This record gives sequence, C-alpha cells and structure tokens, in this order.
Amino acid sequence: MIELVKPSLLYTVFGKEVLYLVPMEGERNVMPQAKESEKLQANDIPILETPQVNDEPLVESQQVIQEEQKGPKYHGKYSNKILIMYANRGVDLALELRTLAEKILQAKGILASDCAFLDIDANSEFSPREILRILQPEFILTFGLTLGVGGNYALTVTGKISMIKADSLEMLSKNDELKKKLWMALKPVVLPSLI
Repeated sequence: MIELVKPSLLYTVFGKEVLYLVPMEGERNVMPQAKESEKLQANDIPILETPQVNDEPLVESQQVIQEEQKGPKYHGKYSNKILIMYANRGVDLALELRTLAEKILQAKGILASDCAFLDIDANSEFSPREILRILQPEFILTFGLTLGVGGNYALTVTGKISMIKADSLEMLSKNDELKKKLWMALKPVVLPSLI
C-alpha cells in the first residue's frame, strides 16, 4: 500500500522534505514504476507501509526527533502562549513551589498545564532574548529573575509581550504580603487564553 505524505510533514518530523525508503534485508518487494497516468503530484511523497513487529523502533525514532529539536526545554503544553520563567539550577520545581505557581495561575482562570514552565538555568545555552524569539510568548510571568525593564509586581509591555516579574517562588511561599502584591499586579491583566 502506498501512503502519500505532504513534504511539510516530512520536514517537521525529519527535517527533510524527501524521505528515501530502502527495503529491509531479505525483502524483494519493490514499488513498480508508475504509469504516466498514475504519476504522483509534486507535493506528494510515496511511503511504503511496512509491518511493525514491535513499538521499540517507533519509540527510538521519537526520542531522536526530540533530541534533534533545537529550542528551549520547558514543561507543559504551551498552548496558551503564557511563559512562566524561573531559576531553579536545572532541577524540577519542588512540589510545594509548583503547586504555588499553579494556584497563582488558577486564580486567573489559567490551567498550568497549558503554560510553559521554563527553568532559565536548564536552558543556559539560550539567552533570554533567544528564548523569547523562539517561543514568541504573549505573556511572561517570571519568578526570581531580573529580566527586562521595570520592577517587580508591575506590568511591563514591550511590543506584543506583556510581563510581570515577581520574587522567587521560595520567597512567595513564605510571605503573604508578596503574594498579595503579585495578585494585585495580575488582577487587571487580560491573559491570552482569556481573550
């Protein structure tokens, strides 16, 4: 059976617009030459279906694709263009701090799983400017970082990006006054997923 795949999909998955298939050792089935009337359109690439014995090769290929992606690493779906940035020495946030961040977002009606949680320390190969260029967020909430202009707990708008900087999650977890400051700064902000 022949499946037709758009070059854009091949480029997204493999980084190439053309994919060459080579028969496995011992296989003699070769796709016959197409007649002039059956020739494929220029946008379609033929792919031969091969039987899968198990899922291991599929898992390996997915891991390779993830390793080849060149971009900042973050947790979450990032479906709402809200970027949460913090510094945590490249280790996962403690459950208590992650829960605090989720509660802050939930108070604004935002699902934390739809945001991107990015540890700036785990992405040291990228400058903050590169991270913003690659991810193109609409709203940024930083914890414990000194990025950009403006002070903590003040809304800063630069171009199409809105940002609020706050103290670290560790400090917020121990200080109710800082939590109130953050809430007062977030309260009037219209976030992308709420538009």
